[in-house]
Formats: sequence, C-alpha cells, structure tokens
Amino acid sequence: MKPFDLEAAKRGDPICTEDNKPLRFICFDEVSNRIVYGYEGKRIAHTDFMIANTCIFMAPKKRTVWVNLYLPASGCVVGKANHYESERDADFGTGRFSRIGNKAYPVEIEE
Repeated sequence: MKPFDLEAAKRGDPICTEDNKPLRFICFDEVSNRIVYGYEGKRIAHTDFMIANTCIFMAPKKRTVWVNLYLPASGCVVGKANHYESERDADFGTGRFSRIGNKAYPVEIEE
C-alpha cells in the first residue's frame, strides 16, 4: 500500500482503507488539521492528519499493458514477454511474427 499523500488526494487520486475499501476525500481542514472523507455511501468521517497516515492509503491504480509472448529456444512454455502501452504498439513491436498466437495479450497491473 502506498502511504497517504494529501496533495494527491486533493487532486482526486483515489484513497482507501488498509483493507482496500474505497474512501472519498472531501477536504482538509487546516484549522483543526483534520482530513474529512466519506465512506460506505454517504457517511462522513474525519481524522487527525497524523493518524490518517496510518489508516488511510492511496488506492492502487490499475492500468492495462499489452504483452507479446514468445517461446524460448528450448521450446518450454515459459519464455520472455515484452510489454507495451497499447495494442497497436505491441503489434508493431519487435518479433511480432514469432509471438505466441500472433497477437498481443492485455494484462492489468497495479501501480
């Protein structure tokens, strides 16, 4: 889990609890040094900024990359894989004619 980042939360990056339950950042009250957030629909909660760093985290971001899979020279199933930001980029990647299935495969990763 990534530690809570107040500036990222202000920009709208998703936040969550330690067990990955989504939270909704509402605001930071500079007078009381508290973070106000919503959870479970419409419930509102607040916590001291220092405590927030131990119970609120930045939610993992998911993105899709495209991989070309190749058989190694030995013929076993596990080989090398190259990843690309788009299917089009993968289609124009090196070795595209020797890839398994002659296509790129989408893979979702968390950052």
